[in-house]
Amino acid sequence: MSLVLQLDNTRWQTHLIEFATGIDLVPVIKGNGYGLGFPKLVAEVNRLNLEIIAVDTFAEAAQLRQIWNKKILVMQPVRATDDYSDPNLILTVDNHSPKVSTPVVIELQTKLQRFGVELSDLKNFSDYQILGYGVHLPIGDNTNFSFAKAIAEELPDETIFVSHLTKSELAQLPNAVLRVGTSFWLGDRTALSMYGEVLEVRTVSGKLGYGQVKNAKEIAVISGGTRHGIGMRAPTMPANTRQRLVALGLGFYEAIRKARSPFYLGSKSLAFADTPHMNVSLVQLPKHHNLKVGDKVLVRARYTTTYPDFIVEI
Repeated sequence: MSLVLQLDNTRWQTHLIEFATGIDLVPVIKGNGYGLGFPKLVAEVNRLNLEIIAVDTFAEAAQLRQIWNKKILVMQPVRATDDYSDPNLILTVDNHSPKVSTPVVIELQTKLQRFGVELSDLKNFSDYQILGYGVHLPIGDNTNFSFAKAIAEELPDETIFVSHLTKSELAQLPNAVLRVGTSFWLGDRTALSMYGEVLEVRTVSGKLGYGQVKNAKEIAVISGGTRHGIGMRAPTMPANTRQRLVALGLGFYEAIRKARSPFYLGSKSLAFADTPHMNVSLVQLPKHHNLKVGDKVLVRARYTTTYPDFIVEI
């Protein structure tokens, strides 16, 4: 009665080794541990003999410190209200950070426009103990490499902690370190799969669910609900016409009570029959299906926002 993440450990570890070979790498461990959890990822960092782990926040650093006693790079710029007393923290700073005497990474401004210091402001950090410069780039932007190369040329003898570059691009930047999370931990999607268990199959007459809606003739109750992150979808910001049409289509399906779920029967996504419940979801079944109680159903959801009950290694 659980949502289970199945991990092909050999395939996954092979990918991690191939990815880490030949480059300087700082793995990022944040959020829910990319669906795999902090302890599992730390075990792999140890196996790869890496010396620094990056996290996003000081809260994550405190969580990681329970199982990792080496250096932690905190990527969000430090603020006066943060507890940065841990001597093994590498702090990130920007124009709004307090003055610190410990080693720091200066976050540079990029097209991401989240945090960052302009190159013209680096003179304000001349008396800091600088380990390098953070360059956090957008995902999939075709100007990423040229931007990072320009920074490397501007700071030729400095270490650059850079994100979202390919290994071939990184090889052209001799002082660059890849600060990486998703494409490292989840880069081989064939190594991971997720399943819910069918707990009930029933014919419905009349209304159903918490919303008491009338939109299904036969449903399945499947393990996996809001506690696991099922149905919890972040708002999107469509960047092109196709993405806007997809967003409109999803809204239309919700309006006619046919919102697509992450549960799949073959290649077809099943529609939610009701808003996901805390531990289970109710989905509409097509005619002539062969689902029965105890069957496993494939779940296609973002690992970074999903919390499985168990991880099963095969």
